[in-house]
Amino acid sequence: MKIIRSLALQALCCATMLAQGPVVTLSAHSLTFANQVIGTTSGSQSVTLTNSGTSVLSISSIVPSAGFGETNNCGSSVPNGGQCSINVTFSPTTTGPISGSVTITDNAVESPQVISLSGTGIRGIDQIQHIVFMVKENRSFDNYF
Repeated sequence: MKIIRSLALQALCCATMLAQGPVVTLSAHSLTFANQVIGTTSGSQSVTLTNSGTSVLSISSIVPSAGFGETNNCGSSVPNGGQCSINVTFSPTTTGPISGSVTITDNAVESPQVISLSGTGIRGIDQIQHIVFMVKENRSFDNYF
């Protein structure tokens, strides 16, 4: 009886580990971009995707909302224990606050994963007016450029 119970516990343990499959962990779940002049593209911000599960993660798609772009080195799969980077940019076409997301669709149980995005589109003249104000007020440019 003890042998059967022992074998049953081992089988349950192994089945639980196999059932876990791929598990996605993101280094950030939201990104905020600084004010960006309409018609220009921001520098990229990076999110690391880690497959902390027990099997290969198969990626179907990584899709950004309008006004945002992405590049990645994930390919179509990430091995268990593997990582890849998703680099996101902001390219506003209108003024004001803009919200969006990057949606990652894959074979993990919690799919799709979503990275929330936000930024503000401004006119080029707004940027110039802000610099003029800083000069008039004798403020530092250290954190501006």
